[in-house]
Amino acid sequence: MSDRELREDIARNLGLMRERAEAYYRRALASFDEGDMENAILDISEALYNDAGYDEFYATRGFFYLQDLKFAEAEADLYYAIRLNKRQWLAHYCLGILDFQTGNFQEAYAHFMTASQYAPKRPEVILYRGVAAWYTGNDEQAKQDMELALNLLPDDDKRRKEVQSWLKEFGVKLPAEASKADKADKSDAGKDEKVIKTTKDSKDRKKTGETKQITAGKKR
Repeated sequence: MSDRELREDIARNLGLMRERAEAYYRRALASFDEGDMENAILDISEALYNDAGYDEFYATRGFFYLQDLKFAEAEADLYYAIRLNKRQWLAHYCLGILDFQTGNFQEAYAHFMTASQYAPKRPEVILYRGVAAWYTGNDEQAKQDMELALNLLPDDDKRRKEVQSWLKEFGVKLPAEASKADKADKSDAGKDEKVIKTTKDSKDRKKTGETKQITAGKKR
């Protein structure tokens, strides 16, 4: 085999491996959408086996591990994703959630801030940056972030009600239609695990240091 033929063969094999990696990646996302976390992790791991140099695959597996409460594995993958690409917003975002859940609010805020630099229009990033800002005592930043998140969220997103609740606490007067939407369908409140859980005693929580449970937004 000539050098040219060898190079062509290598390139062809690399192309096939990338195609297989993308196929496993799509399968992983489909499994996640179906709530099959075990196969989601297995498939994204197969994607990494075929293409171990793609930061998004590591960030995605870290996200899956985070959802599966495997925090050590999540942290390892997320930091490796950032090592491959410091602009990997999903990795910074998930690390912010990890820090938030352990009460490291300053570190969480720093990760959310970095994620927002690379994904400034992701509503979940701005929303959780606002929550972290509030826990670090930066009420004005929290208020600004909640207002921005409300503008970024789709009209039918359940998280809008949660953001409106925060804004009311900050004394922001909401449009009449927003207030009506906030009161509507209270029976659905709390059913979406991707919504930050808050109550009227949140000011007391801030003093005691009790944390709210937050989870990563669904990757798209």
